[in-house]
Amino acid sequence: KKRDLGEFRAILGRHVAEGLVVPTERDPFSVSDDRVGPCIHTVNSQFIVPITHRAGKVSWALMLRPGGRLCDVFVTHGWEEGVYEFIDKVCNSWPAGARHAYCCMLSN
Repeated sequence: KKRDLGEFRAILGRHVAEGLVVPTERDPFSVSDDRVGPCIHTVNSQFIVPITHRAGKVSWALMLRPGGRLCDVFVTHGWEEGVYEFIDKVCNSWPAGARHAYCCMLSN
């Protein structure tokens, strides 16, 4: 859901602010940058995987919605793309009437 992406962004932002998601040599993002954010490689390894492993090694999507959902929208991303920018673009271009989206970083 579009709302879930906003919540994901907010939770991730708190993790960045608390030093739980940090810049790396590969991704020297600025922790004060709320526009582009860390790349999806960093978000996956430092945020998504640790949380979903604690939840039983499920995907982020199934962690939130164990029964799954039929998707209206397919979203693709670049692994080097900043996640805040990605989420903002998806939310700003969300099709009217769409309820659920498939995004591989949240579905693996």
